[in-house]
Amino acid sequence: MEPFVSIVIPVFNGEDYLQEAIESALNQTYKNIEILVVNDGSTDRTEQIATAYGERIRYFYKQNGGVASALNLAIREMKGEYFSWLSHDDYDYPEKIELLVEAVLGQGDKEAVAYCNYSLLDQRTGIASPYQIEDYYSKEDRSNGIFMTIQRLMDGGSMLIPINQFYRVGGFNEKLRATQDYDMWFRMLREKQVIHVPRVLHVARVHAKQGSQSMTGFSAEREQLFLHFLKELSAEDMNQMWGNEYCCLQNFMTLFENGVMTEGCKYIRERINQCDEPMNAQLLRKKAKERIYGFGGGQAGRIAIFGAGDYGRKVLRLLRSRDIEVEEFWDNSSQKWGSRIEGIKCISVDEGLKCAEQTLVILAAELYGGMQRQLEGEQMAGVITKMHLEGVLYDVPARKVIRNE
Repeated sequence: MEPFVSIVIPVFNGEDYLQEAIESALNQTYKNIEILVVNDGSTDRTEQIATAYGERIRYFYKQNGGVASALNLAIREMKGEYFSWLSHDDYDYPEKIELLVEAVLGQGDKEAVAYCNYSLLDQRTGIASPYQIEDYYSKEDRSNGIFMTIQRLMDGGSMLIPINQFYRVGGFNEKLRATQDYDMWFRMLREKQVIHVPRVLHVARVHAKQGSQSMTGFSAEREQLFLHFLKELSAEDMNQMWGNEYCCLQNFMTLFENGVMTEGCKYIRERINQCDEPMNAQLLRKKAKERIYGFGGGQAGRIAIFGAGDYGRKVLRLLRSRDIEVEEFWDNSSQKWGSRIEGIKCISVDEGLKCAEQTLVILAAELYGGMQRQLEGEQMAGVITKMHLEGVLYDVPARKVIRNE
């Protein structure tokens, strides 16, 4: 018998996108489902939109308490054997539940957690940026739930979770307003294997009103949570996922530096200063450089970063710390052309394309779809994303730099 799946839609003031989310749930090819909409104290037309579906959904209203409290209410009320989270501003492709259920049942462990690839949709432009994780990480990495959590590669809406996992570890932490998902995955997936379905089946919208964009204190909450993660990891965990403690700490340092998280940086700095750089570090950096240039089909002899903003600077630091030099920045802003950013010249895309055949371009943006579309049809030696680059370099030791306060 097909297992019963509960699709849970927590919503707060979601009148702009709620209908599309509900419709995507109703349009699933897998029909043994229920849809729960939990209104977390909305003050807009959310209730009117949800109740218009009548008995096609199960509707609940509660006073505002945050997404974790809405999810916990749904977990208490759901009748399904499996839980699927769908944010009110996201949507699923029709085959999502069917393919995730097939993946769980196909490998014989009904208590396993499955997840799929996803796209980030830029609401301003309507352009999607797909994150196809199998292009960046090995099957072993993709099966490690904690690694995927710490590398921030599993979107909550991409997962199918057995209800028994919540009974085992408890509900979402209602004290957390923005990181309740990562906290849950870390607790739930300790020493657990996950199943990756290499299909883009979920779309997460990026817009100005969403919690991570508008919520105060998000960075501080994330800093404390990832500090907790690091302190919970054993030496065995670090060796298994990053090869050694040094590379693990370097990855956390990148996270904290990019987020301007001073407490985290200080803690990591003290630990890195006590670590020796791995003996084969120089060899690993050399091999990583060869692999990256190989993405240009063997023709690339130079690297350009498309995007001279904060993301571009992060990519530059990531490469330089592994002895990989960058030739130039490309950017669409004429105000940046001719300037030097951390010593690297910034030029226009048109000028950069004159050396397209010899250049590997790294798209330095979370929403890289617009950049990718701009370069389509050009005779590029190769184009990769920042996430692709991180997938190559996560276990490659950065040069050790003793940094004091």
